[in-house]
Amino acid sequence: ETALALRFTLAGVVWWVLLLARGQPFWPGISQVAKAAGIGALFYATNALAYYQGTALVSGSLAAMAIAGVPIVVALLAWVFLRERLGWTGWLALALAVTGGVMLAGAPEGHADPLGLLWLGGAVLLYSLYIVVSTSVTRSLSPSVATFYVIVGGAAFYWLWGGLAGRLDFGFAPGGWTAIVGLAMIPTVLAMFAFLVGAGIVGATRAAIVNSLEPVVGVLLSILFLGDRPSPLQIAGGGLVVLAAVLVQWGRAGRSRETRAQGDREREDSR
Repeated sequence: ETALALRFTLAGVVWWVLLLARGQPFWPGISQVAKAAGIGALFYATNALAYYQGTALVSGSLAAMAIAGVPIVVALLAWVFLRERLGWTGWLALALAVTGGVMLAGAPEGHADPLGLLWLGGAVLLYSLYIVVSTSVTRSLSPSVATFYVIVGGAAFYWLWGGLAGRLDFGFAPGGWTAIVGLAMIPTVLAMFAFLVGAGIVGATRAAIVNSLEPVVGVLLSILFLGDRPSPLQIAGGGLVVLAAVLVQWGRAGRSRETRAQGDREREDSR
């Protein structure tokens, strides 16, 4: 909790300075602020907490397999609440992403603790809700301002949770600040902003499918820096996830061409 609280606090300060430097107004009104900060506290921060609790009780491969189901949950939630519709390329990409994610996880190992599975199920649901709700928020709020308040909400949650649970401990080595700064800048400031921008453009379901590339990148980094050797099954799974991401972009490009063509026909008819 200490690392997470410091990570989100530092990220919030950095993002606030960037907004000031750009001269961008960052007070969109109390309702918008409450909505974005609520997303950070209720969905993003709690999802990470549930995931870490789950991985402490079950194997990493089983946890990865559970997270592979996020695109399916997002697709259902987006269909119900955002009225998002997928064409055949979207459904194919969804199937490929989930299948590839399961293959990347590999065969599950160890005992499947029921409490751990419950935590992981909560993490999947919370992260799926984060994707769907944040996509909705970026329709009325700029991604840069939304990112700031999502980070603020996450920081508030971790300070409150850590304080109440008595888990805040600042007795770590000075070298720990290097890791905290890195976590604040790359997977928090940059990654959250990029995700909110992308989700606002392609929609919740397609954002979840593209987000399936995360374990692929993780495997590549483990090969480069840790000397790991993925199995043929994992390599094939990574290929399926990459293909899913390509299909998402291909389907979106096709819809853009159709929209432009329809607009041209309407302009011709109006002449």
